[in-house]
Amino acid sequence: MTSAPASPLAGHGDTHARAPWIELRNLRLSRGGRPVLKGLNASVHARAVGLVGENGAGKSTLIGALLGVL
Repeated sequence: MTSAPASPLAGHGDTHARAPWIELRNLRLSRGGRPVLKGLNASVHARAVGLVGENGAGKSTLIGALLGVL
């Protein structure tokens, strides 16, 4: 009997050794003249990501900015 890998990424190499799938540097976004994202920095190395937060936290705004629709 074989055991399951210790993590979903086990056996796939070090995820931080590869270039990030998404990298944000100093992302800023204003809507209606009001800044809503200020200096956001992030690196995503995983292939699947969940975006969780309270209502009004900016989840849809962030996705819209990443897609270039805002």
